[in-house]
Amino acid sequence: MWQSRDRRQTLRAGLKKLRAPAAVRFLFALLAALSAVQCLHADAGKVVSEKTIGGTKAVLFASPFPLGAGPAEIGAYLEDPATGRAILDAEVSFRMNKLSAPTPELAWKGPACIAPGAKVPAPRGHTGNRLLHSAAIGIPEPGLWEIAVDVHRSGSDTAFAFPVTVEPAASPLAGYWPLLAMVPVGIALYALRNFLLRRSRVVG
Repeated sequence: MWQSRDRRQTLRAGLKKLRAPAAVRFLFALLAALSAVQCLHADAGKVVSEKTIGGTKAVLFASPFPLGAGPAEIGAYLEDPATGRAILDAEVSFRMNKLSAPTPELAWKGPACIAPGAKVPAPRGHTGNRLLHSAAIGIPEPGLWEIAVDVHRSGSDTAFAFPVTVEPAASPLAGYWPLLAMVPVGIALYALRNFLLRRSRVVG
């Protein structure tokens, strides 16, 4: 009987010491998992459109999508439509051309903001995918834009034009709301854990 009581007291003392570190580790694990999911989503992007000109098929990717004024990741996958194989010997660059009227009052002036018509090199493997040409760009303002994918291969140039609609810039916290939401969720789960521990003591 006394040994059983001593064991319970020892276990309770150990749980008290582990509570705070365990809560911190739990929250960090949740945040790290969510961050990893977001990174994978950003690397993959979403298919915006595809076009075939001559012997080259171009598939355009973008993340986030729908696009908004501000930072974005643009990608292009090139394929030989006759064989279905990826084209790996091309040089690719992107251009953003504004098709609608300028909206300077909604302009986004952050890092990597590009000027309309400026060429941005898009090497392969930028996001870890060796088949994808990609580049990080800053879209200056919302409106109707054209993403031009310029392909140079075997001494010839091909330009693919993809019209896209760009939404106004989102709030700086919009991209982080899942991370912020995990904090109260983690606290609630930890409180539930403590409640279950207290209940188990009463039952024991």
